[in-house]
Amino acid sequence: MHSLLLAICLAGCATTVTYVPTEDNVHMSVIKARRVLAASGITVIDNKTIRIQPGTVGSMGSDGRAQAITLPLKDLRVSAGRESAMYYGQSVIVLPDSGYDRIKLSGYRSTEQVVEAIFVVKRQAEKEGFVPQEPIEEARFERAVQEYLASASKPMLGEEARSFKVQAEDAVKNKRFEDAADLYAEALQVAPWWPEGHFNRALTLGELKEFDTAVFEMKRYLRLAPDAANARAAQDKMYVWQAEAKRVGKRR
Repeated sequence: MHSLLLAICLAGCATTVTYVPTEDNVHMSVIKARRVLAASGITVIDNKTIRIQPGTVGSMGSDGRAQAITLPLKDLRVSAGRESAMYYGQSVIVLPDSGYDRIKLSGYRSTEQVVEAIFVVKRQAEKEGFVPQEPIEEARFERAVQEYLASASKPMLGEEARSFKVQAEDAVKNKRFEDAADLYAEALQVAPWWPEGHFNRALTLGELKEFDTAVFEMKRYLRLAPDAANARAAQDKMYVWQAEAKRVGKRR
């Protein structure tokens, strides 16, 4: 995961807004938006707030340690901008009325993409009434498991899920693992009962070194296919990922 460095400018620092996400110019999926935020050190909490990890805070070249920043999604406005010459024209996130009007992200490829991702998760949270999604999603998966295991003839993927599957397989073949992980996730939104989708997404996430999520997906695979020929290998793979996750945690 990319590290996040913050620089918050005091009054007097000028910012030019360069991009404002709107319904007309945003085309990012919710799944991709959450991946972009995670890669930027920004966590969506309970579908209500975003938390920006602590990093280095500077003003006029003087650095100090920052606390994590937590902001409510409701009524949050966000845009991308470019800071004044004293900060060498660097790209920043602009969060009017938040108390952190100018935040510099270092180590991520596109400030515009980050603000678009914030816009997307905020819009989705509004549609869902800012209700935490984890319990609802878990209940949905459990229903899919029970229906799938009780079915004498297993369902076939519909065309929508199949289109994501084909695109994901092409992305894997071309080593575009982030795209593949997102595409498998899109397919699983449509067909949460699809065992191979969970298995393949787990392997893709392992390639991305997102070990905790890889374990999560492999556990779902084994819930759906407990007697699979590769069940033992899948369980052993989880042990490896869990060890890798611990090593990564210690380095941080």
